[in-house]
Amino acid sequence: TFSELSVYKVLPDESAERSNYVRIVDETGEDYLYPASCFIFTELPKDVGEIFTIPNLPDRLGSEESRKSPI
Repeated sequence: TFSELSVYKVLPDESAERSNYVRIVDETGEDYLYPASCFIFTELPKDVGEIFTIPNLPDRLGSEESRKSPI
């Protein structure tokens, strides 16, 4: 699930993008597809991402594209 006014990491998913969906990693560390229209997207500087790190979250987000975070 996701909450309003939260920052989420986006995983690259070309198939989802073609259907106007995004793959979001939620607070549990699991990723799910959501309609892109549910989010406002912004790019954060790399060092800002460290503030939003979830402990014990597997690092599946290493690519530049995956650091785009919707808020």
